[in-house]
Formats: sequence, structure tokens, C-alpha cells
Amino acid sequence: MCIRDRFTNYIIWRIKTDVDQALLYKFPELPELKKVYPHGYHKIDKMGRPIYIERIGMMNLQKVFTLTTEERLMRYYVREYEKQWLYLHPICCQIAKKKIETCFSIIDLTQGGLGLLSPSVMSFVKIASKICQDYYPETLGTMYIVNCSWYLRTGWSIIKPFLDAKTTEKIHILSLIHISEPTRPLYISYAVFCLKKKKK
Repeated sequence: MCIRDRFTNYIIWRIKTDVDQALLYKFPELPELKKVYPHGYHKIDKMGRPIYIERIGMMNLQKVFTLTTEERLMRYYVREYEKQWLYLHPICCQIAKKKIETCFSIIDLTQGGLGLLSPSVMSFVKIASKICQDYYPETLGTMYIVNCSWYLRTGWSIIKPFLDAKTTEKIHILSLIHISEPTRPLYISYAVFCLKKKKK
């Protein structure tokens, strides 16, 4: 698809989805949702980019959809991408004193078993990644998928063909990674300033 077609589709999508009003979208189930789907932003990396952490290995997808619906969750994702673009990046630019347009993402698969390869989870991941890939592709700077076992690598090989080549180039899979302890007692907040391989 050429750049003109991509841009046209993007504008149509923004109008159809009413993205300009995304920041007004209310999502009161978020506190409870984070208990079964831990995710959020925490601090910045050494390049000054906001760090997004998603502990998908701890996600309970069945409970997720007792708290919300797929449509509401997708609208929440859009809201967060808009907040990243309109608020997080400008703040990071001020701190780093340079232009920051991307994010550093960590997908932690700790405690994730074969259930992460279930059709429902795979479908969830595809839908969530489609929003980023189709409408916010330039916001992803680097992504590390950490604590990934060999059978979950198989899951990646299934998802990878659905992603754009430029997107997959930004994604790195590591099997054993140590993530530093929290620097303050927030539910999702554990500081990540560097990634170090665990000693075997």
C-alpha cells in the first residue's frame, strides 16, 4: 500500500472512530483491569523515551472480558496512544532537550505458560497490535519481548507474519532477562533503565 493510501485510510479511520474525542473517553474499569492485565508507563529509558511495560504473562484474559468488552478495550488503547503523542512525548522532549517521537516497550512473559498460545490470547494480541501497526506505527521505537520460553517463541513465529516487516525489525526476543526492583510502590512500576541477562 502506498503512502497516500495509508494516509487516506488513517484519516478515514480517525473520523469513523472519532479519535479527536478519544481523550474524553471514560474507562472506569481500568484499576480493576490492571489487576488481571498489568500494564502501563513507567519512567524513561536512557534515550529519553517513555517506557511502556506489559506483563502479558500474568494476564487473565477470561477475567479481562468480565470487566470490559473488546470494543471498549480498543477505544482505551486509542486513548492511550493519543495521550502518548499529545502529552508523554512533549514532556520527554523537554526532559531530554531533543525530539522524542517513539516509545520503548517491554512485553514480559513471566508466568506465561502454554495458555498464551491459546486462540483467544493470540486473537487478542493480533487485535491490539493491529492498532499500533496500522495507525501508530512510528510510535514504536524498540520492543523487547522478555522471559520468552522456547514454546512461546513458537507463538511469535505464528504472529510475526501478520506484522509489517518494519515493525518486526523493531522487536527483539530474549529468553532470560532481569528487570530491576520497583523504585516506588506503584502497581505496575518497576524501573527499567537497562536489560541484563540472568546468570544461569
